[in-house]
Amino acid sequence: MAYQPKGASKTNAQQVRQQNQQANQQNQQYKNEFASASNAASNAQSATNAQQVRQQNQQSAAQSSQQNAQQQYKNEFASASNAASNAQSATNAQQVRQQNQQSAAQSSQQNAQQQYKNEFASAASAANAQQKAAQKQYKNEFASASNAQQTNAQQVRQQNQQSQANKGQQQK
Repeated sequence: MAYQPKGASKTNAQQVRQQNQQANQQNQQYKNEFASASNAASNAQSATNAQQVRQQNQQSAAQSSQQNAQQQYKNEFASASNAASNAQSATNAQQVRQQNQQSAAQSSQQNAQQQYKNEFASAASAANAQQKAAQKQYKNEFASASNAQQTNAQQVRQQNQQSQANKGQQQK
């Protein structure tokens, strides 16, 4: 059988029980208050978390929008760059055609000049040959005429000598 206090002990036990009940009630009250405070803190944390999630969503949306804008800018820049490259290619092709035309014109001009030089050289060579032939013929004719004149002069001298000899004989 359990111990049953008597008299003053009974009063003390009763007081202890009351104190324990009060302590239990206070503990329960503290637990309730703590739970309430904990719930409030949890609610505040939840609100803070929700606010953070909203901010993160806004930042994510802003980043996504910025990335989309950057991608669009890149695409537009690439398109403009391609257009510029195509224009440059067309310009380069036109320059190549012009250079080819100039080269062909220069080649044609050089060929014409070379042909003119060749024809001029041929004509000059023919003229030189004709001039040399004419000079040679003139020399030959002059030499022949000179020889003929010398022969005539010799004949005249001989005739003069004979004539003087004849005169000398006649005078004797």
